[in-house]
Amino acid sequence: MRWQTWHWRWALCSFVPVAIYAGLDEYHQTFTQYRTGAVADSVLDMAGGLLALVLLWLREATAHPRLPLSIAVVDEHPAEVYGIAQVLHAQGVPYVLQMLESPQRARHFFDRLATQDAGRGPDLLLLDFSFPGLDTRALLQWITALPGCRRLRIVVMIGADDPSVEEQARALGADAVVPKPVSRQQFKALGDLIKALVCGNRPA
Repeated sequence: MRWQTWHWRWALCSFVPVAIYAGLDEYHQTFTQYRTGAVADSVLDMAGGLLALVLLWLREATAHPRLPLSIAVVDEHPAEVYGIAQVLHAQGVPYVLQMLESPQRARHFFDRLATQDAGRGPDLLLLDFSFPGLDTRALLQWITALPGCRRLRIVVMIGADDPSVEEQARALGADAVVPKPVSRQQFKALGDLIKALVCGNRPA
């Protein structure tokens, strides 16, 4: 995702000079009086470099996302998007909001990210599940299957309290399922949920 700064290629490029230096250092010692090169010493030096990379990877894997948050909203009603923006602003959460008015536009948006801007996607997706005549379920399944969206947090908004729809959304990869917000309390609850999700606390 957008906040992810770890790249395996960079890690490999960092480790290769460490390995070369460790090998050359031991080779140099074979020309020094009273000293001999040892393969074990080279391996020990390389292990130190590898350990440092592992610690950096663990730090990245458990780090909180960097603000401002990037949020994509698939919703055809601007008033609801405005309400979400107002709640985040009131709670002091810096954000960048990307409104996608239809599942087709959302598919184009994520398809472009997958092919051109890998690693720069949103932190969280709010998906309205109640588009008439449009298969948002297929869209959700497609998005969760994208390699670059494995860390994307997804909140599905449904129009009615339907346990079967909620169960289906969770089975397709949603982190949380909530009623479409109407009241101030519901918008506030959604804002609290967004903060909880992006801080790494998956709701039960």
